[in-house]
Amino acid sequence: MDNQQKMTQLLEQMEKANKQQVFYARLQCLFSVIAACCCVILLILGFKFMPQIQTLAERADVVLTNLETVTEELADVDLSGLEDVIEELAKVDVDSVVTHIDELVSASHDGIENTMGKLNAINFETLNKTIEDLSAVVERLAKITKFLG
Repeated sequence: MDNQQKMTQLLEQMEKANKQQVFYARLQCLFSVIAACCCVILLILGFKFMPQIQTLAERADVVLTNLETVTEELADVDLSGLEDVIEELAKVDVDSVVTHIDELVSASHDGIENTMGKLNAINFETLNKTIEDLSAVVERLAKITKFLG
């Protein structure tokens, strides 16, 4: 009997193992179907967005080409002149430049104030009257010279 019990236990263990294998096989099949569906969805999305992806790739190509061109141009730039300019700028006395600009602004301001004062002092009514009188005199002279000539 001992052998029969062992045999029964072995068969029960084998049956249990088979059930587990069937369960895992079904689970594997389910995951395979899910993975296949995801691949199909990704393929459909890829075809749907292909024109936009192509446009993006073309733009990226143009940008990279421009970047290469700029990089080549920058490599050809002679920076020795820039170093000379930097040295000259280092020699400039910024304080004296600012002082001179301040003096220039002050002098311009004073000149503008003087000019505005003189313009305000002009009596435009008298000036207009004088111009009218002069115009009348010139008109008479023109008539006389036309009459004599």
